Amino acid sequence: ACVSRCPEVQVWDEAAQACVCTEEGKVWDATSQACVVGYLTYDGCPRDTAPSLDLKTKDMEDDADNGLDPDDFGTAIAVEVKSQTEEHAVQCCSDLPSGGSSCERRPLVGTREEALNACGALGLRLCTIAELDSNICCDTGFHFDFQRVWACSDSELASCGECPEGKAWDANSQACVSRCPEVQVWDEAAQACVCTEEGKVWDATSQACVVGYLTYDGCPRDTAPSLDLKTKDMEDDADNGLDPDDFGTAIAVEVKSQTEEHAVQCCSDLPSGGSSCERRPLVGTREEALNACGALGLRLCTIAELDSNICCDTGFHFDFQRVWACSDSELASCGECPEGKAWDANSQACVSRCP
Repeated sequence: ACVSRCPEVQVWDEAAQACVCTEEGKVWDATSQACVVGYLTYDGCPRDTAPSLDLKTKDMEDDADNGLDPDDFGTAIAVEVKSQTEEHAVQCCSDLPSGGSSCERRPLVGTREEALNACGALGLRLCTIAELDSNICCDTGFHFDFQRVWACSDSELASCGECPEGKAWDANSQACVSRCPEVQVWDEAAQACVCTEEGKVWDATSQACVVGYLTYDGCPRDTAPSLDLKTKDMEDDADNGLDPDDFGTAIAVEVKSQTEEHAVQCCSDLPSGGSSCERRPLVGTREEALNACGALGLRLCTIAELDSNICCDTGFHFDFQRVWACSDSELASCGECPEGKAWDANSQACVSRCP
């Protein structure tokens, strides 16, 4: 008897000489033997104007030089929806800050999921039909000019690897997810997650937002007379095998997690007025810095003291390193104790010197 050429979910398309899915937007998936959602594919380089023919010919000649048959290339590839389990070439796009788009090909012919992951790993997305029609991917390698590539429509960018601000592509869930934990938000300018609670910073050790503590430049001077001293210090560094180009960048006041490691400079008040500075041969956590200073009856230096450049040229190449610092309002927590008390490393507090 005559029976249907196609499964129940398909009908015969005489023009295509193939079974096609009856539900709009769906295509036959050979892997699952079912009709599934189809995704856009297009020509890797759809140009067809006269000036571009020479480039196509050249690309075909290059292919021939590499042992490929030019007759296998050059046929226009139409926009078609395909099952995501099919394998097609991968081209990734991104928006340029100045406007327009850029294209980068990946050395991969794979499924749509593999394409999304390859682009997402670079912070890119699949190219839109409009971008491909602008021929920005032409002649960018891997002989993809004449291959079918995974593509995207402007209306479905969120499912093509392009994520809104503060989100990133997640290969496991195949979706845009928050770049940051719940206690953080994405700072586009800093390109980093920042804690939402004022005065707190992210601590990589505890994976939590913790109270932040001040750090600053070991020698923040930037006036003309100090440049000679900086040059001299850089020459000293060069004499010790260090690259002067690694130094000299201004270091801003920033709060940091106390588990980070920064250089240690200690200060004390002089009886005659003003302050003195003593560096310790240590790059450590804030607790280690407090203990190193406290052991000598000293404390961390204040921002004002560092700004007076009293620590400059006092050794250990700390002039151009970030150091632990203190504000005038928090001296009691920076190792300076009132009369009759001393810094206790165990309790990290000022305790009585006497029983």
